[in-house]
Amino acid sequence: MKAKTISIFLLIVISFLIPFSLLSFSYGNLHLSAEDIEWGIKEGNKYTWVVRVSNESLGFLPVGSKYEITVTSIRSMNSGNASELNATITRYNSKTKITTTVLNNGTFIYFDNETKTTSFYAPFNDHGFFTTKTDHLRFADGVDATFSSEFGFTDPGRGWNDEQLKYIKAEDHATDLTYWWLFNDKAVSYRLEVDHPRDREEGTKQYVISLTSSSAIPFESFYLIFMGVAILSLIYSYKKRFK
Repeated sequence: MKAKTISIFLLIVISFLIPFSLLSFSYGNLHLSAEDIEWGIKEGNKYTWVVRVSNESLGFLPVGSKYEITVTSIRSMNSGNASELNATITRYNSKTKITTTVLNNGTFIYFDNETKTTSFYAPFNDHGFFTTKTDHLRFADGVDATFSSEFGFTDPGRGWNDEQLKYIKAEDHATDLTYWWLFNDKAVSYRLEVDHPRDREEGTKQYVISLTSSSAIPFESFYLIFMGVAILSLIYSYKKRFK
């Protein structure tokens, strides 16, 4: 009986320690966002987009390929006037069955609301991204400037409905392609559509990816789970002992 009691005690201790170790070594101090800039996502969230339509001759991944973005940290900077979102991005090719790490816990998005600066880790035209829930007008202004100066896009723009960002678009006159990032109420692009002007009349697309899953369980929840296991184990041991 004594050995069993010790085992139960150790289980309880481990149940309490494991979540703390997850919090300490995974992503550091967890918080929602910068002090003044709020994102619609949290640290530890993972998002997966799947390719639904693809014209591979344009350099896009084949249908069934995936992009996964895990938010590793959100850091407040410049006294809360700027925010840095770090992430790990992987790309899975459905034909080659190869997964490539595009960004390894690096800066994905940087936003400064004082200077209306929005910068990304690199120019991209094939996966989704996130926007802010606050200062979204300045964020969109920064996206327009970055798309024009660094991405080579022309005529960037955005659309709103009830003060919620609905889409960001950009054109590439060199290829005659238009890119449409559509956003949900969490400020996450749930769909990217790429088309030619003639495609709109025909109802076709050159490239489409859609958000298929998101892991939005904060790491604090793991603590509750392990604590629940510990309590249930304790109750079970006492029931067995006094039967």
